Amino acid sequence: MKTIAVVSPKGGVSKSTLTVHQAACAKRRGDDAMLLDTDVQMSTCEWDGAGNGLDFPVVGCVRPQVEKFVASLALPRDYLYIDTAGIPVSNQATIAAVRLADLVLIPVTPSALDMWSMGALVEMVHARIAITGGALKAVFVITQATHRSRLARSVREALLETGLPVLNTVMTRRKSYAEAAASGCTVFDLADMTARAEMLDIAAEVEAILAPVAMPRPVFVAAA
Repeated sequence: MKTIAVVSPKGGVSKSTLTVHQAACAKRRGDDAMLLDTDVQMSTCEWDGAGNGLDFPVVGCVRPQVEKFVASLALPRDYLYIDTAGIPVSNQATIAAVRLADLVLIPVTPSALDMWSMGALVEMVHARIAITGGALKAVFVITQATHRSRLARSVREALLETGLPVLNTVMTRRKSYAEAAASGCTVFDLADMTARAEMLDIAAEVEAILAPVAMPRPVFVAAA
């Protein structure tokens, strides 16, 4: 099982939207996925309850002992997605989510305020990468961008200076994401093909990051 934590110290950066849709992408691939909501606002739980229910389980956990709670669950075979709170990264639930993660997705809008808020999170992630010997992966995802935004390009350059990569796919500002949340569904149930493509492209990049690297087979040369 791979665990993907969606983490940002800022609220309103599309953490829940990204988490829900990445779990939906896993389900569309035929993978077994679960979403764990650790935000006290329970945004993804509210999303799940707004309609007929999402097609993957959504479990709420507001207690700080997230790791013990996860250990008590019947976990999915393939993917566990963790939606976190938009509060300082010193929050125990957020720290636990990063410890559990194989990959940390860090959504950030093209905003100087978002950039300024990232310092403590970037330090924590780099420390965790060092502790795990590079096993933990982390990547920024630019969200709520306008199409062909110059600001998004300049933000990408600034994010790369943190030493963490940035996904090629940018999540744009689209009404369909808000409509999906209000209806308790995903953009795969709506007509916005661009939003669908964004989420599928993000999922493909995430899969590539998590895919094990095939080691080349040794070449044996017969003795002369």
